[in-house]
Amino acid sequence: MSSYSLLHSQDGRLSYLNRYLEPAFFDPGEVSGDIERLTRAFGEQPRTIEMPRNIPNVSGVIAYWGAASLEPLDASAIAALAGGRSPGGILIDFVGDFQQSIRQKLPIYRVSGGAGFVWAESHDSDGRGRLRFFAIDASSLSNSPTSEATQEASTATPTDPWKDCQSSRPEMRLTGCTKVIGAKGLDRVRLADAFDGRCSAYNQTQQYQSALADCKAAIDSNPRYSYAYANLGASYLGLNDTANALTSLDKAIALKSNFVWSRLSRAKARAAAGSTQEALQDYQYALLIEPSNQAAKDGLLSLVAPDTATQTAEPCLTAPIDGNLAATGSDVSPLRKFDVTIREISSVVQNYREQLTRSQAKVDRLSRDKDAGERKQQALAGSAEDRKKLLNDVQRMTEAVAESQSKFDDVAQRFSEQEDKLHLLEATGGNRPLLKELQQSFAKLRAARADAERELHRKIGDRDEAVSNAQRRAAEMAAPLADIRKIDVAKDDAESCIRQIKAGIDALDQKADDLRQKERSQAAAALRLNGEHLVTDLTEFAQKNSSLVPLEIGPLVATLKGALSGQDNDKISSAFDNLQKRLDEVPEFKRYRTSREEARQQAAKSELDQLQDTARTISEFIASYVRANITSDAAQDLLKVRSRMLDALAEPDAESLKAAIAQAEKDLERLHVEVAYREYRGKHPIQSRKELPAATDRNRYLVLGPLDETLVLVNESGRAGVVRNLRGDLVFDNGKAAMCFAHDDNLDAFATLELKKKIADQGARTLNVLAGVCQPADLDKYDLIGVNRGLLATASPEIAASILAASDKGDFTLLTSISERELQVARNGDSIRSLQLENDLLNKAIDGFGVVVVKNSNSVVCQTVASQQKAHESLLSRNADRFQLEFGAPTSTISTSIDSAFVAAKRGQCGAIYGAAKDLRELITSLQRDKLSYHVVPIWFSAGDVDTEQTKIADRVAGEMRAQAALEQKKRDDQVRREAERKQTDSEKTEREAQLRQQNGSLARGMADSILSRIKTFSSGTGDGTRVAQEWPTLARWFGDQRRQEWELESVSGDLQDFGVVEWKNRVLDAGFVAVRFRMKQRALGEYQEKCFSVGYTADHEFDVERDPIAVPCEDESSVNRYKVAHSFTSKWFAH
Repeated sequence: MSSYSLLHSQDGRLSYLNRYLEPAFFDPGEVSGDIERLTRAFGEQPRTIEMPRNIPNVSGVIAYWGAASLEPLDASAIAALAGGRSPGGILIDFVGDFQQSIRQKLPIYRVSGGAGFVWAESHDSDGRGRLRFFAIDASSLSNSPTSEATQEASTATPTDPWKDCQSSRPEMRLTGCTKVIGAKGLDRVRLADAFDGRCSAYNQTQQYQSALADCKAAIDSNPRYSYAYANLGASYLGLNDTANALTSLDKAIALKSNFVWSRLSRAKARAAAGSTQEALQDYQYALLIEPSNQAAKDGLLSLVAPDTATQTAEPCLTAPIDGNLAATGSDVSPLRKFDVTIREISSVVQNYREQLTRSQAKVDRLSRDKDAGERKQQALAGSAEDRKKLLNDVQRMTEAVAESQSKFDDVAQRFSEQEDKLHLLEATGGNRPLLKELQQSFAKLRAARADAERELHRKIGDRDEAVSNAQRRAAEMAAPLADIRKIDVAKDDAESCIRQIKAGIDALDQKADDLRQKERSQAAAALRLNGEHLVTDLTEFAQKNSSLVPLEIGPLVATLKGALSGQDNDKISSAFDNLQKRLDEVPEFKRYRTSREEARQQAAKSELDQLQDTARTISEFIASYVRANITSDAAQDLLKVRSRMLDALAEPDAESLKAAIAQAEKDLERLHVEVAYREYRGKHPIQSRKELPAATDRNRYLVLGPLDETLVLVNESGRAGVVRNLRGDLVFDNGKAAMCFAHDDNLDAFATLELKKKIADQGARTLNVLAGVCQPADLDKYDLIGVNRGLLATASPEIAASILAASDKGDFTLLTSISERELQVARNGDSIRSLQLENDLLNKAIDGFGVVVVKNSNSVVCQTVASQQKAHESLLSRNADRFQLEFGAPTSTISTSIDSAFVAAKRGQCGAIYGAAKDLRELITSLQRDKLSYHVVPIWFSAGDVDTEQTKIADRVAGEMRAQAALEQKKRDDQVRREAERKQTDSEKTEREAQLRQQNGSLARGMADSILSRIKTFSSGTGDGTRVAQEWPTLARWFGDQRRQEWELESVSGDLQDFGVVEWKNRVLDAGFVAVRFRMKQRALGEYQEKCFSVGYTADHEFDVERDPIAVPCEDESSVNRYKVAHSFTSKWFAH
């Protein structure tokens, strides 16, 4: 669409002349080129305004010259415009649509000042956009009564479908282009634009199959439409069809060599095809076209410096930051522990400060190195004019080659036709004058063809030289990028270290202050208690041994008692020391006092043990109650009570535990669960740890070690859903594991999540924690068992004994473990990570995607990122456990805009908002303004994470399509085979079997040899027979019975019975059967016997697992046939 508008006075004087184009197409560098051209024409530098990046993949600029100036509309003018009223004057925006600008929070300007020229554009990543420019004398319009009406007329954007078809929003473009395509009377060029627009929208929404048809339709309408070929290549690339993607993109580049996105798409396709060097050249060329293109930089660096994106930084903090540094030796007094801990903390803080100084110096050095690298790259890039000349030379030479090729093809065609006529005339001996004329014409055409061919080769040489020059410059420009990226990564790591170190210093300083305060408080309490004990001991001693009490201590006792009645710790300390010093001179009292202190310490230890048992029982009750009543209104409050109890148990002392227990009992009564607690106490009486059965070397780890550590045992018996493969790695069926606890589950939601992460590292991606405790009779059926050392003795004697016995036999071994200390560190790290993310967001120090939770009791996650939605949703779903921890309930995800998500959160319809860094920054600012509670979830995804997830999704879809294609092909093969079977003669069958055995012989014989080798090893007794006994128990039991009856093995032989494929969970796997024959002899009876077993299994090479083993007597053919039917077996050995 192109429109013009103007405004003039009654005397014909022109005040405003405007032109608007949509769509407008911009080549890379064309925007800056147009502005430079206008600058030369006007003879002055422009003032420019860059478009804020509020719309993904859309950029724009406004430039203006002369006396004209642009004033941003204020809030009242924006409100008037949003309500459909004109705020007056000539207005200008970036996108040519004032209402869209308001929705996207883009600025709108009023033109003021004097005479000038205004030029505005915006475009998407494909170079498609809109352009508006006008000459204006704003001073002559200031009092014009028609300015508002004229502005409304001149800038009103049509609402016809064609405008929607050119929208940067894919949903709007799909609707608009569909309407345009359905309209009648379109010319072929416009129809091609509409099909290409819809193809691009389908690509953006990852509907690649639909995109293919539209791009092909666009090409049918306009065979030289380079953008359509570029989008067609992107569609094929989305479907992982690399070969067709390359064909389409080669054509797009041949038609328009300087379109940056064609180069980038072809680079991706070449990289996917394994052509790394060619992909590198395309990324370099893309940078020559557009030096600031981040996609080109990232792609290039993924090839030349792949390690920089994934390299793991060295740890910043070389000492722990959780503050749990207290000495724990039995020879260290409680108050001495404070001094030791504070000194250790001070030492760590000093170490951190030194690390901070080094990190800051490193950041400064890296900043200088980066500046030097960027200056070097700018010098190598040269001027924009030089690059444009190189690129234009390539395009011009490419077009010249195409023109020469067309000319040569035309001459060659006429030459071929003339040659055919000449040969026909010579063969028939026709008219000689005509023959002579044809020969002369033929000679001219031969010469013309030779000239055209020479011209074509010359043009090709010129083009190749232009391409070589451009490629050489591109390679020189790209050379410093890898070094710059490495510097960037190192600088980011160093800056991250600085943030971590500062957070660590603050945390440790706070911890030290807390410890000093606690030390002073406990020292004062201990001093007072010692004074009271000294007076009490003296009183009791004097009543029994009055003759031994010196009378001169009377004033000292009075002084101490007086001090104890006050609050002056110095007076108490002085009085205590004086009295103690004098009483130490009485040996009998000193011995008496020592015995009393020992008795008090023993009583205190017993009291502490009892308090710990009580606190642990309350914690276990709350965990049990909340699991059974997760929807109760009291659930969250009870979890807070449990958290305080666990904190008290982490560093137990009698007074803290007494206070925590007393408060917990009050809270249980307040929350109306005291009856349930009493019932729980009745079933689980508080008891100290009772003695367990004697431990052995193989199960000692269950009882020796920290009592707060929870162990996870893995089933090694082979009878559960987990086995070890040939390499010794654990393989869980479908990546899932079922776990029970030997006692009531002692882990809260956070601890369970941390434990799941550890188990996932061992191969179990999904963990199902079973309700109730483990049952001794079913022990061999559980994949995993959870055992807390401190609670093992509270389990039933049967289950405790069974687990110890199974561990002693080796049926269960230790897989992983987690302690309360680890959990506390993880919780602290979680909080620090959350605060760091929030600070980084507000300081614009981080890019990527994250989640902000708004405290409104809703469990819906509002996803606000418009592009690559499936990848973002997949990343969120993989962290579902974390979100369930946040909300206490399963979550669901909906997609919306950031504005709608904020409103929904305020209305209690969104419990969390997932978005890009810039949107989350604005969101946090708005939440703070409205005083709404929130926190940042310590989960963060980079753009690289999203791209990787997108690739995984595409690979998974492609894999599913391949698997489906394989299944369909198998069905077609089966159908063909069945048809062939009906027609097959004996000779054909023999020939077919020979072909099958030639094709599958190595696989079949390999499987047969593997089975026979294992059974020979088993029957000879030279190796571990556990695996054979687990996979083929029928065979193993028979052989064991024979050996017990004194039958001796003479020989083991075997023949391949059948080999083929089966369907297993929508995948095609190999399967084979071997007839294994045992020859046995019994010396006492003087007899021989032979026994045959049909032995086989399904080979899952992808997971390196042998599935569904079978071993039955050879005469039991029905069992083998049932196995084949159940597994949809198709023979690749016999032609049935």
